[in-house]
Amino acid sequence: LQVDSISVSTVNEGRGVKRGRAVVVISDGQGGLVQGATVTGDFSGTLNETGLTGVTDAAGSATIDTAGTAKGGFSLTFCVTSVTSAGPLPDLTDQVCGSL
Repeated sequence: LQVDSISVSTVNEGRGVKRGRAVVVISDGQGGLVQGATVTGDFSGTLNETGLTGVTDAAGSATIDTAGTAKGGFSLTFCVTSVTSAGPLPDLTDQVCGSL
C-alpha cells in the first residue's frame, strides 16, 4: 500500500468557523486504487487531533475531517500514520504528511 496524495483543506461551517479536512488517496503501488483500506492519521497546527480514521472508497480516497473547529487563519498538517487493508497487500506504517 502507498499514499498517492494528501490534500489538506478547510471546510466552511459558517460565521467564519472552519473545520480541517484531509483527502488521502491510497494505491497498491502499481497504479491500482485500493478500496476498503483504513487510513489513520493526525492533524496538527491550528487544530490538534490524533488517531482519526477514514476508509477508502472505490476511487481509493478517504476523507477525514477534524471534530473541532476554529476561526481565523489556519495552519494545518495531516500526517498518515498507518494504512491497513484486509487484502493481500502489506500494511503501510511509514508516516506521510501533507499541509495546508
